Amino acid sequence: MTHADLLYYLAGQTVLHLKTYLSDDKVVPVLRQQGEALSRLIHGQMQAHYQEGADEGYEATVHRGRTELKPCAYTTPAGESPRDFRQVPPDLNRIGIYLFGGFRRCLYPVQKFDSKPERLLCVILDRDTERWFRPNHGQFQICYRHGSDHLEYVPEFVVETTSALVMLEVKAANQLGELEVKTKAEAAREWARHATKYTSENGGKP
Repeated sequence: MTHADLLYYLAGQTVLHLKTYLSDDKVVPVLRQQGEALSRLIHGQMQAHYQEGADEGYEATVHRGRTELKPCAYTTPAGESPRDFRQVPPDLNRIGIYLFGGFRRCLYPVQKFDSKPERLLCVILDRDTERWFRPNHGQFQICYRHGSDHLEYVPEFVVETTSALVMLEVKAANQLGELEVKTKAEAAREWARHATKYTSENGGKP
């Protein structure tokens, strides 16, 4: 169904709905007087139920060469030094205020975490991977659509192992079925498919 077909269908459904409680001679005046309000209502309902997945098509552009790491800018309380990321901070409910350092394999000297599981994951990454980092906006330019908004998906972690490059997300089990989480995953998989094609042709890791 094209967008035009959908609009005609919804307009017809609106007229049929009005006829369930208005006589024919009253339907036309209501449509004339309330047409703009009805249009906004229909559009709002369409936007609320709109969804797009990676299988509906993303434009991929592969650029040769390397991209510089985007600079990080963190705020931290005055006089607060970076904490050892292996140590549990004093207040786990406010973990986002702490700046952590002491990494051996992170591409940035300091990082912040949004949750306890993120910090614990980094303990593993700094021990068992070749290198890792938390990317900033614009680093990979992975786009997805959520409702009417075109948004950028920024992976929480990017990791290099001995055999692959991996994008990682930390999610609670009850978040895995959420539409936005699935849409981000689809966009990331599509991006990774194009990236793997390029790296496999140029001696890199998938």
